[in-house]
Amino acid sequence: MRIRDGKRTDVPIRHPLPLHWSEGTDYYVKSDPDFKKLIYSHCHKRLRLRAKPGDTIFFRTLWRDKQYFIGYFTIKTRTGDPLNPILIANPEASLLIKTFTAAISPAMIRILNPRATARRERMYPPNIFAMFLGREFLALNNNRTAWLKKQLRGVASATRP
Repeated sequence: MRIRDGKRTDVPIRHPLPLHWSEGTDYYVKSDPDFKKLIYSHCHKRLRLRAKPGDTIFFRTLWRDKQYFIGYFTIKTRTGDPLNPILIANPEASLLIKTFTAAISPAMIRILNPRATARRERMYPPNIFAMFLGREFLALNNNRTAWLKKQLRGVASATRP
């Protein structure tokens, strides 16, 4: 995310970082979710309020104008303030994909969100993906969750966090 006039913004950086930029001055890396500690504690408060133990949260990111899944957490416990909960993931039931190999395709979107209606020939820029998958979140039923977990586990370079 970009830093402007010494203040953090929610403006993503959509190009390779210039060599003269330094972290903390020109840009910052969001620390949430923390894939090393398996904690989700700052972003998307509405999602964290709704999530309960046993739920699975999938994470995606934008890289070079394409959307990718980067992993998922299966929630083990929910702690902290009830109005601002901290979600702690189960390491055995969570997955981190270390490379950009799980690209989100139009076919995948149609399976995850049956209400997504787009013409086959239409281009799929990042904002279309966000619209079909939800800006905050998209609640999936058990069958879709199991299908997506299976797809992500099938990615060859996937490793457990």
